[in-house]
Amino acid sequence: MRRTRQTTALTILLTLALALPACSLIGYVGYDRNDPPPRDVAAAYTDLEGRRTAVLVAVADGIRYGSGRATGALPVRPAELLTEAMHRALSSGLTAPDLVPLRRSLRLMADDPYWSLRPLGQLLETLDVERLVVVDVATFRLREPGSADLWRGRLDATVSVHAADAPDPDERVFSERVGVDFPPNSEFGIANSDAQTVQLALLKQFT
Repeated sequence: MRRTRQTTALTILLTLALALPACSLIGYVGYDRNDPPPRDVAAAYTDLEGRRTAVLVAVADGIRYGSGRATGALPVRPAELLTEAMHRALSSGLTAPDLVPLRRSLRLMADDPYWSLRPLGQLLETLDVERLVVVDVATFRLREPGSADLWRGRLDATVSVHAADAPDPDERVFSERVGVDFPPNSEFGIANSDAQTVQLALLKQFT
């Protein structure tokens, strides 16, 4: 089995170093299935403690507005669901969380669906935060591609951090790819499941 790294978005934001287990059943950070086996790396960002922080999630239009929502192939409200999950994970994972209220992040995203196209330094000022965690979702599917009967979820995203005190707040000070699958220990989809189960499993594994 290809060696991958079992970790989550919360792990890379809160821990100093990640070790590679022999095999991961859940997901990976920074590598896709066609990459060579990953090497030991120190891939983490630890400067959220004591920092006023906001979380925003951007999703591709094909996920947000895709026709697959009607058939259960795509999640409903993907950006909002992942924002809520990340907010809960950081609230419980940080020793002294200082997070912008979830409702404020959700309101900004609702009022401006294309907020991610704005300079991120402006958003740091708008939200009056020191750190901005941005989750840019490339893939969020619930079904086996091309199948109306099998469930096989996949969530791929880039988790990045922007800092108000960086030389250029528009530039990322940290960035990692995160990918998770459900079911986690299979290359095939399953028939005995439903959209809510797959969606919740992906969110839990991701965060």
